Amino acid sequence: MRETSAPAAGAAYLADYVNDIRGINPNTLFISGGDNIGASTFESAVQNDTPTLDALNAMGLAVSAVGNHEFDKGFADLRDRVIGQNGSGEADFPYIGANVFRAGTDEHAIAPSHVTTVAGVRVGFVGAVTEQMPTLVSPSGIQGLEFRDTVESVNAEAAILQDGDETNGEADVVSLSSMRAPPPPRSPTRATTRSSARSPPG
Repeated sequence: MRETSAPAAGAAYLADYVNDIRGINPNTLFISGGDNIGASTFESAVQNDTPTLDALNAMGLAVSAVGNHEFDKGFADLRDRVIGQNGSGEADFPYIGANVFRAGTDEHAIAPSHVTTVAGVRVGFVGAVTEQMPTLVSPSGIQGLEFRDTVESVNAEAAILQDGDETNGEADVVSLSSMRAPPPPRSPTRATTRSSARSPPG
């Protein structure tokens, strides 16, 4: 007997689910860890993923981290068409990536975080993408970018959001939004430990 997998749920199903949750709790935030575009169905891919972005806009996506697939068409496409200048891109939601820098500098190539207020609580989101980007997408598409350690970058941005300085964006709660690829295999004789990238509330 041949096993068959169930069909994947589509945008309409996801929208209904999100709306159901919002019906239970109107303070719900719909966020994404990335890979919204790039590895998409043919119907969306053939239209540069505009249908996917339109669907996420309609669902009220609040914020998304950048995933490796956001860079499939190169950083210029992500920056100019998807994100746009001053929110003029196809995505109505902000994309964030705290560990994406312009090579050789400490300048973020993408907004590192986003803060929104829900029921009087300032919620900060810090985004991150896998450090393995040079092996996952075309090097020419990310030329001039540097993908630094996710934990260090996220914790540094979380600290800024909770340093008491209102001028750089403060948050009462900080949450990580990320879709990271599995780490590369390590030698069994070399054990490593990495700390959590989530900043505690308050």
